[in-house]
Amino acid sequence: MASCPHSMDESADCFCPATMLLRLQSCLTARKHLQERISSLEYNLNHKKSLLEKHKFDARTYDDALKKCIEDRAALEAKCASLENELMILTMPWEELAKTEESTFANESKRLRHVKLEKKLGQTDVSMSTEQLKNSNKEKEMIASAGIQLDNLMENTRKLAVDFASFKNRVRKHGYQSEELKKSSNSL
Repeated sequence: MASCPHSMDESADCFCPATMLLRLQSCLTARKHLQERISSLEYNLNHKKSLLEKHKFDARTYDDALKKCIEDRAALEAKCASLENELMILTMPWEELAKTEESTFANESKRLRHVKLEKKLGQTDVSMSTEQLKNSNKEKEMIASAGIQLDNLMENTRKLAVDFASFKNRVRKHGYQSEELKKSSNSL
């Protein structure tokens, strides 16, 4: 303060170089602290921004996963309902299942016959009773069953004829032809 020509009372208003230097150093120190504080705040802000971006990304990922889970659950519920229906059909008593199938078949058969009759007769008001359709279906089933039985009998007869011919040839080879064999072969 010796370099300052003013008294102590006037030193507050003094613009001497030493006072100015002290004030400048004080301002520089305060500025340095402010810059450090600003840098710290910027670092915290950037860190929080990166956390926010990560949180947004995680939220989008979570939302996508949640949507996928909801879609999968809906698909699974539909599959479960389908499997329950199949299980119900599989565990349904055979009589009830047969009735259901017969009813479906009868309805479709009735519809198709109605259409065929309309085409044949050129009419639009042709209908058959359910009883007539059932009787017709039973007759067809009986005819089909009789046809199958006849085919089976014919096949069995062919097999027996082949077996008999084979037996007859073996007997001839060995020279054991008897009168009974001749009679039975003549009858065929």
